[in-house]
Amino acid sequence: MNIYMLNLIFDASDPDAATNSRFQPDNTSQTDNCLLRSKVWLKANTPNPDVVATDYANIKTNWQVLCPDDGDALQLAVQDQVWIRVQGLNITTDWVARLTVLVSRDTKRAAKNPANSNRRYQTRASPFPSGQLAPLNNQSCVLYDFEHPTYQSIQSGSWLQPLGTVTFTTPTGNGRPTPFLDKYSVIVAITAGLGPVSEGGDPTNLRRYAHDPDMDVQC
Repeated sequence: MNIYMLNLIFDASDPDAATNSRFQPDNTSQTDNCLLRSKVWLKANTPNPDVVATDYANIKTNWQVLCPDDGDALQLAVQDQVWIRVQGLNITTDWVARLTVLVSRDTKRAAKNPANSNRRYQTRASPFPSGQLAPLNNQSCVLYDFEHPTYQSIQSGSWLQPLGTVTFTTPTGNGRPTPFLDKYSVIVAITAGLGPVSEGGDPTNLRRYAHDPDMDVQC
């Protein structure tokens, strides 16, 4: 079992990034602190890493950079875990955010079954259980909405969304290609601003950012 984390960073003082809804590019000069690199997949070296620690002295012991998320797709196996982490630069503890992840089948890339009218082998929209959708999880897309559907305070300068443990894959055998990859499209979006937020209200100074990382599942 491995733990992988997509690390994304936004700078609240960058008006162009907020206007274009874009997270920061990868800062490869951050060789001592990979948690300050954006748009990268990180892999945990320890079973229960403290991903929101303010003391980064042991970050290199806890995490390693696996790959940029716009290169080779992340390939997961059953029992692997995936977390999404978003860090805000130039923000205060008064900031709150809603972090949303949308997972859906990537039918264009999924392998076809010639014995079944070239329909895709893959049937599920997400490899992760999701509330009432488990265990079937056969919707066209699945929404993961940051613990609660309300704005949440930051924890040591970041927001963390565990997607869960890879549970669902398309079984191999019966003529399926080997190895077989389920294909998923993933969108990560965050709306952040200054709180506190009253019930039914919105924060002020809103910033919105979105990104589409690569993520496949190895059966």
